[in-house]
Amino acid sequence: MAADIAANLTVGLLTPFLSRSIPCALGEMERSMKVAVDYGQRLDVGKLKAQRADTLLSDYAVTDL
Repeated sequence: MAADIAANLTVGLLTPFLSRSIPCALGEMERSMKVAVDYGQRLDVGKLKAQRADTLLSDYAVTDL
């Protein structure tokens, strides 16, 4: 009885969230960010401070949403 209630509650709470998220799109965005970071590190010729390319890209991605 308690397990049934818990299962129904969990399904009821998570279904709306999971139905709106698109796992493929999230994976695609993550891969794109990894590619962008990699290119930024390759283009850096020593003029940026350590990890600055990562910071620039991640800050831009967050403010761009």
